[in-house]
Amino acid sequence: MHGVNLDEAQGRIATPLRWGISSMTGTQAADTTDQAVVGGVDSRADTIHVAVVSDRGGHLADAQFPTNTAGYTPGIAFLQAYGKVAAVGVEGTSSYGSGFTHAAR
Repeated sequence: MHGVNLDEAQGRIATPLRWGISSMTGTQAADTTDQAVVGGVDSRADTIHVAVVSDRGGHLADAQFPTNTAGYTPGIAFLQAYGKVAAVGVEGTSSYGSGFTHAAR
């Protein structure tokens, strides 16, 4: 995984990455957009699987998107819909995950 930097001893985010917040139609609770979230991305030849967890480790949501530029933007918006994205771990940053990694910077 690349990019996740949590202060596990304190249960807080140590050095958040830069991300903006955007809105997306979905099932998120109205009060979640201010929470910090962490994303995990598993990349495959045809799909990326994006998971969102709270800064306390609770599973919030997951979804699949195409492994191409048409899938990266909605994948990033999916993460941002659940709160302020503090970090994202991407599997396969030198292969199938490289496109998502580049788009998320």
